[in-house]
Amino acid sequence: MDFEIIVDGKGIEYLHNIASDIKPAAITKLQKWILRMEATAKREAPVDQGQLRNSVNSMVVTSQDDLMGILGTNNQKAPYVEYGTGQFGKKTAEAKGVKAPSWYKYGPQFGHFVPFSKAPGLVTWLNRHGFDVVPSGLGRWDIFLKGGNTLLFRSAKGFKVSGRAQPFLTLGVNKHLDNALKEFKSIPDEIKSKRGG
Repeated sequence: MDFEIIVDGKGIEYLHNIASDIKPAAITKLQKWILRMEATAKREAPVDQGQLRNSVNSMVVTSQDDLMGILGTNNQKAPYVEYGTGQFGKKTAEAKGVKAPSWYKYGPQFGHFVPFSKAPGLVTWLNRHGFDVVPSGLGRWDIFLKGGNTLLFRSAKGFKVSGRAQPFLTLGVNKHLDNALKEFKSIPDEIKSKRGG
């Protein structure tokens, strides 16, 4: 059985005209949805001093053939927050349905290392978050749970943190993705109805 489809000159002209309207409509919808995703990611980002939340941004990039929405951050702490660190991070990321990219490593040796010399406000931050930090001489620091005698670690240079995953970017995208895709699929019908066809 054979089928033959013939598109006459009017049909080709109609397809060409509608195609020229699709890209501007797609750009408008993508700008709308990427801004919604950005707002959700900022709302979901954990806040200490606001640097991570304030670094979340988005943009729409177009070329002749492609259209892309980008949501991200240039904050170096973002991957550690998004995917967690150490074994605790891996467990919490998996529990939240977040899959780290192949380049991201878990395990105790891949915890987020925090050097004391690079984080002058670290002692203040630890105190605010329930730890006692006590200089013990010889350039070492002892860190205890507040109100307890449990020594968590002793270090001269810094320490590795095994933190839970707090996926703010993933949540920003996932919350809106299904509705955004529905709107993109409706673009040809919207253009057709505007043209009265």
